[in-house]
Parts: sequence; structure tokens; C-alpha cells
Amino acid sequence: MGKGTTVKGKSDIDLTMMMSWERYHTVADLKADMPWVLNTLKETLSCKRSHLV
Repeated sequence: MGKGTTVKGKSDIDLTMMMSWERYHTVADLKADMPWVLNTLKETLSCKRSHLV
């Protein structure tokens, strides 16, 4: 089973994010805010990772 999207010999992760339609009315709105979205995601995952180690 599976989607066959893994990189051979490595792990991967599927991620689903819920985005607020109140904040992002169009794809252009989301695109304009993408640097903030990615930075926030990176910081959140880094913080959670440090708690797992």
C-alpha cells in the first residue's frame, strides 16, 4: 500500500494545513503571504522537533 512517493532509503511526511479563508480570500492572497507561512511552519516544526529529541 502507499502512494509510492517516498525517496528510496529515506522517510517522508505528508502534511495537511488548515488555512483560514477569512485571511486568504484568493490564491494570490496566500501567495503574497507565503514567506510568512513558510517561516511560521519552519519555526513551529523546529520547536516541536526540539521537544522530541
